[in-house]
Amino acid sequence: MSAIAGGVIDVIHGIEVRDPYRWLEDRNSRETDQWLHSQARICNEYFLRNHLYDPLQKAIRDTLSVEIVDQAARVGRYLFPRKQCRGEEQASIRVCDVEKAAEKILVDPAALGPGTSVEILHVSRDASLLAYKVRAKGTDAMEVHVVDVQTGIILPDYVPLAYGRGFTFDRLGSGFFYSAEPVQRTDVLSIRYHRFGNDFTEDISVFTVPWTPKRHLILLGDNGVLGALVTDSFGEEMVQDFFVTDEANVHVWKPVYKGMKNRAVPLISQGRIFLIDRYDSRGGSILELNEAGETHGIVVPHRCSPIQRCTTGPSCFFVSYLDKEQTRLEQWSLNGELFNEYLIPNRGSVEVFPSLSDESGSLFFLQETYTEAPSLWEIKLSERTEPTTTLLNVSEQSISAIVRQCSYTSHDGTRIPMVLIGPREDGESGIRPVVMMGYGGFGAAEKPRFSRFIKLIVELGVTVARPSIRGGSEFGEAWHLAAVRRNRQTAIDDFLAAAEWLQSEGLTDQRHLAIMGSSNGGLLVAAAAVQRPDLFEAVVCTGPLTDMVRYERFDRASKWRSEYGTAEDLDEFRALLSYSPYHNVKDTVDYPAMLVVSGDADDRCNPAHARKIVAAIRERQTQQRPILLDYGIDWGHVPTLSLTERTQSLCRKIAFLCEQLGISIEGDALHDVFDS
Repeated sequence: MSAIAGGVIDVIHGIEVRDPYRWLEDRNSRETDQWLHSQARICNEYFLRNHLYDPLQKAIRDTLSVEIVDQAARVGRYLFPRKQCRGEEQASIRVCDVEKAAEKILVDPAALGPGTSVEILHVSRDASLLAYKVRAKGTDAMEVHVVDVQTGIILPDYVPLAYGRGFTFDRLGSGFFYSAEPVQRTDVLSIRYHRFGNDFTEDISVFTVPWTPKRHLILLGDNGVLGALVTDSFGEEMVQDFFVTDEANVHVWKPVYKGMKNRAVPLISQGRIFLIDRYDSRGGSILELNEAGETHGIVVPHRCSPIQRCTTGPSCFFVSYLDKEQTRLEQWSLNGELFNEYLIPNRGSVEVFPSLSDESGSLFFLQETYTEAPSLWEIKLSERTEPTTTLLNVSEQSISAIVRQCSYTSHDGTRIPMVLIGPREDGESGIRPVVMMGYGGFGAAEKPRFSRFIKLIVELGVTVARPSIRGGSEFGEAWHLAAVRRNRQTAIDDFLAAAEWLQSEGLTDQRHLAIMGSSNGGLLVAAAAVQRPDLFEAVVCTGPLTDMVRYERFDRASKWRSEYGTAEDLDEFRALLSYSPYHNVKDTVDYPAMLVVSGDADDRCNPAHARKIVAAIRERQTQQRPILLDYGIDWGHVPTLSLTERTQSLCRKIAFLCEQLGISIEGDALHDVFDS
């Protein structure tokens, strides 16, 4: 490594790699702090000049300020929703005694300080206790606290800040088991037992393994049986060891299997051991294992589509599949009988809630489409009667839009499906503003999901394009694997081909095309903009990765080597360097206008990525179009912003896109658009 003005040159596998803004990785340095203050001033001045920013705020707040239920559990006569009512800054955890038809707030994040969010983690078998996660500033790390359901008193018993890897109350109600990966490096990973009334420093380790950078220890539990899943990543392989024990003898663990080299997921239900194989070559399946790890039988047979989600009910499984962009939900007994099948109409998608209690008598799921906001459904289960399906919560929001299914050919000849969501009243042909969104990674499939951003932008006359690029799992695991590691460029090529198709079809042009993505999608749009700046007018890039040569060195990102590869391997290093946005900025190019969003609390995609790409593009004489960094000290990767903060953030994104794409609405016309 050698120094250059303000940065360094690394020599990796004999290749010089310039890193002029390495100094921006040090958030605690005075230089980085001064630079961030200067970027905040530039960003704020831009939006002070943007004539749409202030008028948009009320319309955006009204759109975001709606009742939302995004978690629910039913145990006995109690219903536990996580609900955010109209006008509330954050969602709170509530309890409803259905016999008394009375609902009250059980945990209010407003009492915990600004930037704090809460989520239901687990409800005890008798519904007397509820464990919940507490996150500050949107970090992945969390604390776990427990509240007494009857009194509303928060107990002194808690799990300190850590990365949660499993939690379950014991059967006697005397305490709880948990696995929590410390934020700071440690010598061991452990499953621990906490007895109510004791200090957490007195918690007992019941299972331990040595710590390594690529290892996780996950706790499973049901009906008094505990499971310890140890996962290790070795390049493209993930190796698993799985052990079980009984609460009555927690210091004696039996190995079910060791050295399993696939990504199957074990599950414990009614004291029995199952294995969910989402990526079987013939489609997903669920097997039952005995304690020796031998296959005891096939419970859910192979399907052509991979399993999207599996959750448990009393003596049954609920399994969801994505088949040709339509979700199918099946109910199976633990003995392999297909009880019910639920087909989701209108090409909608379903998000099945995980079971939050060993005694849950219901399954909850959200149903939504591109144009209809999520509705909450409950399937009440009973061993004596047929399941009943009830609609609990209906959103009044919808998008007046036309949804069009289309496809295009990528650079290697592969056909890629794409959805276009455009204004319903738009009968005109010709060039229109388009915002193209993408992700293309980690097997995350493009599903018909409602977006309030899309609602707002479509009402302003913009069409939204959502291509199902490779890296997702729309067509099984092969679709995912086609764009991992050395083949990451495939996802970018699919995205670029979508932009070319939109323009060749006369739907838009470079002047009216913007791209938008977050997290892995932030990497996607940053790479696309750097590789083909001639295709785009504007970019919104949230929580991105941009320095792919050094991404493994930040936080816990080394766990993503199976997705992106590693710079330690020569061929994978060459691939990373070839598409790394930060390393491919050219001195002679005026890149599209860019709004990069990040914050200090992001412990998943380190904010140094955002700082470095903004500096690399902005600090060049040839850059004429605006490069903005919208940066929050308290902003993290998990979407836990308050209503006010979400309003401001979304307002900036939409105002930025409107100005760059030439969308101008004057006077009362703005209110007419959103009130129509």
